[in-house]
Amino acid sequence: MAIVKKDSILKDLKDLKGKRVGTYPGASSVELARAIIRTQMDPEGVIFQEVPPTILISALAAGQIDAFFAPEPMGMIAISQGIGKHLVEEPLGLLGLERGFAGTGFGFSARLLKQNPGLAKKVKAVYYKAVDFIEKDEKAARPLLPKYTGLSESIAMNIPIQKWMKIETLDKEATQRYFDLLYNEGAFKKKVDTTKLYYEN
Repeated sequence: MAIVKKDSILKDLKDLKGKRVGTYPGASSVELARAIIRTQMDPEGVIFQEVPPTILISALAAGQIDAFFAPEPMGMIAISQGIGKHLVEEPLGLLGLERGFAGTGFGFSARLLKQNPGLAKKVKAVYYKAVDFIEKDEKAARPLLPKYTGLSESIAMNIPIQKWMKIETLDKEATQRYFDLLYNEGAFKKKVDTTKLYYEN
């Protein structure tokens, strides 16, 4: 989601030319924001700044950045605090990546899989149990958010909960397109077939 200050005169992505745009640290975050802006204009004139999540909203409030691109709950927090408003509510829609964008993923190292495959299988089972729990009773899952994420109760009770899924239902080809987009933007030096990287045992 793309957020600007509540009193900002910026109205769309084209207004970001020459502006300072904050993202989470890391090439993937920067290049994803660049790709989104590219759908509306050449991002060459945009100044990208990598900002730690802990100070992203305060940086916007202080005018150190003019906008930020970040996943939830950053947008909702900024809006609920009266600091921000949407510039673009669903920017991934501009890229056609709704099905292929993974905000996060469960994982463990290849070393664990090799040295202790039994434990790896148990870890996967725990992840899947959590997915089942969230899908079965979202209302029961929500009270856990303040405890484990540090969100206030008011935000945790209203924030959209994204779909959690198992490998078997993941659209791997769509996820590959997301990686390819980042590769084309320069976030990665080597092209990788991500469809081969999943643990499905």
